[in-house]
Amino acid sequence: MKDNQVYFYNTTVGEALEMLEMESRRDNALINFEDFEVKLNKKGDSVLVTLVRGLSGMSIAEGIVQLKVDFSGKFRDMESIDRVQAVLALNPNSDWWSAILEELQIGEPLGYRVEEILIETEERIENPDPQIWELVNKAIAEQPTNRFYRSLYDQVVGGRDLSEKQIEALKKGLRHTMSFGHQPSNQLVRIEKALELDPRNRFVLSLKSKSEDGIQLSERQMNVVEEIIASQSSPASKLLADLKSNAYLERSDFMLLNKGQRRGIDSLNDEERKRLRHLIYRNERKLDNSYSREDVRRLLKKGNTMRKLSSRNRMSVFQHYIDPQTNELKNLRQLMTLKELVEELSGLDHTRVEHLAGKVIFVGYGDYSGVEYSYVVKQEELYKLMLEENFKGLL
Repeated sequence: MKDNQVYFYNTTVGEALEMLEMESRRDNALINFEDFEVKLNKKGDSVLVTLVRGLSGMSIAEGIVQLKVDFSGKFRDMESIDRVQAVLALNPNSDWWSAILEELQIGEPLGYRVEEILIETEERIENPDPQIWELVNKAIAEQPTNRFYRSLYDQVVGGRDLSEKQIEALKKGLRHTMSFGHQPSNQLVRIEKALELDPRNRFVLSLKSKSEDGIQLSERQMNVVEEIIASQSSPASKLLADLKSNAYLERSDFMLLNKGQRRGIDSLNDEERKRLRHLIYRNERKLDNSYSREDVRRLLKKGNTMRKLSSRNRMSVFQHYIDPQTNELKNLRQLMTLKELVEELSGLDHTRVEHLAGKVIFVGYGDYSGVEYSYVVKQEELYKLMLEENFKGLL
């Protein structure tokens, strides 16, 4: 629409003539007591008014402004504005619909292509694809806090189609839930355990956010979680965690605590251990537990048993079993030594071994419950530990 034009929406030519105080299209229009030469063109259920020239001193720009003031309810397509606002309410972050609304509010007409898109969107809002609608609702029911599923739900509600990749990811997520139960919640338990021991660990906090979104974490990521849990279980690690959670720390102190927790007391030099003792004594009243000076010296002594548990002598074991109380499938991923795995298997009856896709699966039954347990280990990791165990002292 040009600068010298304005639409009168939902208006007949006869009504436009009356509004402009014209008896016929050949007459001049009277706008705020000023004469204008105008052209009227019927456009569907609206009339396009074009100011050709002013005849009494008022400019065309002033004439257009005056028409909008005099007929404020006519120069906007209120019906289209209402429709676009309804769609925008379901898609509040859409810059495209926001721009369309802005154009309508200054009097621009709704283009035919935009009209087609608006109709299609309204139809999808009214009647979403039943299969996709069922999938997103099922996903939300399974994991109501999953931000990815929630975004897909909002997309469907807003009348937007899902891409093929989004649909495939949705189906894959549902298949995973059906096969393994609520595994994200199980891995979340381990992550929360790690955060209890190391509450300021940013990496673990990021894993928690992913797990809450229903994302299945990688084996390497869960290994980090298990290492934190294992390495934080000694009295010395609990002392450092107590200090880290309750004391006022400078950045250098915080980094020092991280080093002690993740690499072990033996990684600290004499000055660093002395600094830790000083921090403990200075913040003694703020700590959750009390420690004698002898306890502090003993726990922070070089050669203390708190060391980072390397994954070199451990393997990732994925355990599956049916909880006899809830009858639900349980899944647990943990780091285990070869000895710990043997001890676990020794408590089972009728143990058998299966090989599948590069993995070794140990299956057995509980002594009393009769529940089936399975332990899945990567064949490469298992054989490596077995080889090292057999040649211990020689390598």
